[in-house]
Amino acid sequence: MFKGYLKIVILKELNNGEKTGYDIIKDIYEKTGFIKPSPGSVYPILKNLLKERIVSFKQDKNRKVYRLTKKGKNLIKELEKNRKQLIETLIKKLKLTFPKEQNYILLKNLSEKQKLIKEFLPQAIQLKKNIISLITNKHTSKKEFLKAAKIIEETNKKLVKLTKHKITHKTTIKNAS
Repeated sequence: MFKGYLKIVILKELNNGEKTGYDIIKDIYEKTGFIKPSPGSVYPILKNLLKERIVSFKQDKNRKVYRLTKKGKNLIKELEKNRKQLIETLIKKLKLTFPKEQNYILLKNLSEKQKLIKEFLPQAIQLKKNIISLITNKHTSKKEFLKAAKIIEETNKKLVKLTKHKITHKTTIKNAS
């Protein structure tokens, strides 16, 4: 994750309430399902935000609990006003990372579809967690695994029809009951 964008994500996390550095890392991972910033990137940003008086902290036993200051809350309001501009900047920077046209279109339409994505993304993340849990659970039987694979295959086919795209990778599950 780009350091400048991680700073914004950290600010948005603190806008939701007081958190420790560990809580920030954990919440970012839980919300995205795949981005887990390292302590080596989060804590230096928090240190700089403290110097800039954008955040403050209170000591709670051995932990620092961070919160936005008035300056930090005003900064968040300003960022919200300029969200569309930030998204356009993100699109430009990520265009090099995601050169495929479909990924660029997805990012470009992000601002219009943001409300829908906020409802869709948690479901997609939960699906990923369920699949990982199924795969890593040593008590999952072959029958259960094949049944889940069949459900995923059927869901993928429905999503392909919904999005009106051709299937590029067809996988068939055999012996599912």
